[in-house]
Amino acid sequence: MRGVGRRAELLEEIVKRRGQFIGSPKLNPGEPVSMTANVDFSIPAPQRADFEKFLEKLGPTFARGTTQLPPNAVATSRKVGYSLSLRSLAGIDPRETFVTQIVSQTGEALGSPLAKSGTQR
Repeated sequence: MRGVGRRAELLEEIVKRRGQFIGSPKLNPGEPVSMTANVDFSIPAPQRADFEKFLEKLGPTFARGTTQLPPNAVATSRKVGYSLSLRSLAGIDPRETFVTQIVSQTGEALGSPLAKSGTQR
């Protein structure tokens, strides 16, 4: 997701859709790079498609999985459960990293202290 800053928008959308929180939403504060939030909730099943569209607008999804309760567990198909983990985008490594080396004979192109002082190697 785009980050933990969108957490309030997510919580408002859950309430608007008559969702039910499972436990309380948890914000794990810390450095902006390592900040996370966890939200467990359910929404009525007929609203699933619209809620999925909302999640797409909220930001990119990095991982997704599905679990089902065992056949002997009490469950209903009238609601859909979600367990979301929001992470700060600053704490996620880039997919690609480019390394660039620039060479200058006098250092003037880079504005180095050597070029300013008139000293060359």
